[in-house]
Amino acid sequence: MPCGRRLVGMERDRILGGARRLVRMGTLTGMLLCGAGAPVHAEPPSASPASPASPASPASPARGSTPATADALSARRDVANALFWEGRRAAEAGDLATACDRFARSLALDRSPGALLNLASCEESRGNVASAWLRYRDAVARMKPDDRRLTLASDRIALLEPRLPRLTLRAPAPRPAGMRVSLDGEPLGEDAFGAERPLDPGTHHVRVSANGRALRDIAVVLGAAESKSLDVAPGPLLPPRPVGPIGVSSAPGALSASPGALSTVPVASMPKLRVAGFSLLGLGGAGVVLGAIAGGMVLVEKGIFDQHCSAAGGCRDQEGLDAAHRGVTWATTSNIAFATGAAVAAVGLILVLASPSRPASKGSEQSAAAR
Repeated sequence: MPCGRRLVGMERDRILGGARRLVRMGTLTGMLLCGAGAPVHAEPPSASPASPASPASPASPARGSTPATADALSARRDVANALFWEGRRAAEAGDLATACDRFARSLALDRSPGALLNLASCEESRGNVASAWLRYRDAVARMKPDDRRLTLASDRIALLEPRLPRLTLRAPAPRPAGMRVSLDGEPLGEDAFGAERPLDPGTHHVRVSANGRALRDIAVVLGAAESKSLDVAPGPLLPPRPVGPIGVSSAPGALSASPGALSTVPVASMPKLRVAGFSLLGLGGAGVVLGAIAGGMVLVEKGIFDQHCSAAGGCRDQEGLDAAHRGVTWATTSNIAFATGAAVAAVGLILVLASPSRPASKGSEQSAAAR
């Protein structure tokens, strides 16, 4: 063997072995973030025509790809191959759960016919006939006409099809606004209604929701070769949420007002003068608070002024003069705020006292007119 070819083969074995060790250690995250590559599983040297273990042959990097891209694709191919062969070894050992997991992870990196066929065979062995049937169909769609595995996959499709459980979902007419349906946690689109859907045997969960409707959960059990239809209407209409007066909760279990207990009156039922009076009281109180804050600042500036100035000799530096000017400004602000706030609060208090606490009801008005 030429020396160059021998070195290439050794390097290729070294990379593949390193990728397999990375898989065992669970450090695949960095490689999973690489860009997509073409189907690259290597053909097993001893694969027979009847074996589904024949991934496609390695694909060369695309023309114009940079060395970094080629390295990333090469690493991705190595990881996909390592996962594939781990799945094969697990399947031969009878560990179907691990085998299906490795084939699915390999398939996520490289959607090749070989990985699809092996995953389909694994799912079939676990009794998931619909999952296997779909994988076989996907593999056939990706094979070339002269692929020797095409006959095997087609035979498995024909064998599994009569055993498929099927479920048909029927939507109500007209459909409620905002109707949403999910099957086994997966949201369904508009094309999901009225057509048979192949599913694996077992229990499946349908959830239906709509605007203003109660949530509805439905469990459907399907056996082998069993077909069922299901109406997927949402739950009943939700009752309208009652709106109580301000301060009184309408939620179930909340405390309700009783005669003689503390109650509140809705703002809309108050006389306009009374509402205006309370508003002016609030504004007046804010003015008084502002006046008090400004008065406090006057005292602060006076302390600074006393440190830098005297009544006989004037101010020794600019800081004392600045404190004097600020003190005059704060004093003016305090006087205006106090006066305005007090006046506004007084007007508000007059309006509150002059207006009735509750509006007269229609019944009382009519009885007064009758008298």
